[in-house]
Amino acid sequence: MRDRKPRKSAAELQWLKVARPEAGYAGSVVTLVARVSRTPSGRAVLESIRDSGSVVGIEKPEVPTDPPNAWTERRAATTMAGVDVVICFDPADWPSPMEPEPRPADVVMFELLEAAARMASGGGADGDASPARQAYLRERGPPGGSVQ
Repeated sequence: MRDRKPRKSAAELQWLKVARPEAGYAGSVVTLVARVSRTPSGRAVLESIRDSGSVVGIEKPEVPTDPPNAWTERRAATTMAGVDVVICFDPADWPSPMEPEPRPADVVMFELLEAAARMASGGGADGDASPARQAYLRERGPPGGSVQ
């Protein structure tokens, strides 16, 4: 039997914050981040954010996007105090019916977290075809599949 690490409380995760604009939003986002964290490449991206010393916030876009959109930016003005990098994302928008090959919500979240990790470390947000993204797609399995 393995020793389990104690779960971190919300107060101990000061490097990743999720806004709560409406009922269910934070739970949906946390579920996606948890799915990402169950892969080696997802854990590496999250550890990179934690190790950067920056705080990343995830919030719903102020105005609904049509067509669906999500982005990562450095922003001083945010609804969350002390956040260095903001991910604007609405889980309800994904997969987007506007994309020829719709990406599942967890893939979009991984891409945004990866961009946030680069920004938190002083880089830019570029990197759609990154090796880490390709690894995540392999590790997560086919859309609709479950990550172990």
